[in-house]
Amino acid sequence: MLWFVGAAIALVLLTAVLLYFALAKGMEWRDDQVLLTRALTVRDLLSAAVVDPDYLDHEVSEDLEGPRQLFIRIVGPASIGTHETADMPKEFPKVAGNLLAGGREFGELVDAERRFRTLVMLVPLAGQPDGALATIQLAMDTSLDGEILGYYMELAAMVVAVALILSVIAGWYIVRTQLRPLRVLATAAARVERSTLDYRVAPDGLPSELREYVTQFNHMLDRLEAAYEALRRYADDVAHELRTPINRIQLGAEVALREARTPETYRDALESTLEECMHLGSMVKSLLFLARVENGQATLLPVNVSVAERLEKIRAFFQELAADGDIDLRVECEDQLWIMADATLFQRAVSNVVSNSLAHTPRGGRISMRAVSEPGGVVIEIADSGEGIAPEHQNRIFDRFYRVDRARVTANDRVGLGLAITKSIVELHQGRVAVRSSPGAGATFLLHFPVSRNAGEKPAPEPVASAS
Repeated sequence: MLWFVGAAIALVLLTAVLLYFALAKGMEWRDDQVLLTRALTVRDLLSAAVVDPDYLDHEVSEDLEGPRQLFIRIVGPASIGTHETADMPKEFPKVAGNLLAGGREFGELVDAERRFRTLVMLVPLAGQPDGALATIQLAMDTSLDGEILGYYMELAAMVVAVALILSVIAGWYIVRTQLRPLRVLATAAARVERSTLDYRVAPDGLPSELREYVTQFNHMLDRLEAAYEALRRYADDVAHELRTPINRIQLGAEVALREARTPETYRDALESTLEECMHLGSMVKSLLFLARVENGQATLLPVNVSVAERLEKIRAFFQELAADGDIDLRVECEDQLWIMADATLFQRAVSNVVSNSLAHTPRGGRISMRAVSEPGGVVIEIADSGEGIAPEHQNRIFDRFYRVDRARVTANDRVGLGLAITKSIVELHQGRVAVRSSPGAGATFLLHFPVSRNAGEKPAPEPVASAS
């Protein structure tokens, strides 16, 4: 409001000053035209072949009536003499030394309490020796001009004062009116709490400048609501997944302590407890890894990885498990295919997908790992002949703890973190994951990794990276 009032007053004041100087210049120009007209009349009289002194006396005494008196003094050679108006100012502004015949010069003069606008003109005389000049001095009383300018200044001061009052009132009203939507938004923001994340601000009736802000504010509430809901589900899932092995440990300990047991029975109980503890430790390590990736704290140890070599290692690792299930596990990859990646994390990402495919492929099925180059990278395809994934589940299978079968605990204690870890690892490498599937037709997982070197180059030694 202060800026608005200051700008309004500055504008009014600037306008008043400009009008004042325009008025003063206009009055000065008008006075100069009156002086010049009379000077030219006197010049015509002096240019006559015979100069009549009576005409000159009459001319210098003609404009003595009224508030704007005009005083004239004519100074010439002895044949013309000096003629001047009564009460003519004695002192006169000195003219420039380079004023030539026919030249003129305007000026200002202050005499006692009067102000004058002056004009000096040099006039060559006709019928006189060559070079004879007469000086015409004119002075117009401009005291009335000063009074007019004074009245104008008083009026301008009143206008500025009124403008100050009106601008304060208008500024207060405008600012208060325009800030009302912001107060509405502030009230709306104060209403948003954990239990009211579904509240939205209606953009209807708001200024156009604030509608985009309200839209983004509502989008922010959408993201907060989704994040809070995801966090709530995540907390519920973690609690549920941790509760199952903890209950097993507690139940095994209670059974073992209920009565005296043989050493073999205690050993079996301890082995079962150790197995559950390892399961818990693996889950906690996976959750910590996901948390580090999401918070930007995970680091990569990138090396030049031979894709064919890594896929063959993964096939060899799962070969025995695949053979037990009568599943055909194969690899298709070019020998000279390289990517820049963290070797351990790369292997873990692919292994998680292969493990998931083994769990959902029936006996006699097949799983293929295929790597092909694409513009700017390499895509790893893991295809199986399992039961497939329904369309409504495909967008969520990479979420933590998500299972298509809705079962909390499966036969092999899968908790639903493998695909989430795979997605985090691929995105940590600036890649992306995707899935193509339909019920009963198997599933194909696509892991897109960027490439950074040409095929055929010898890889550098791979450092050992710790990841679980």
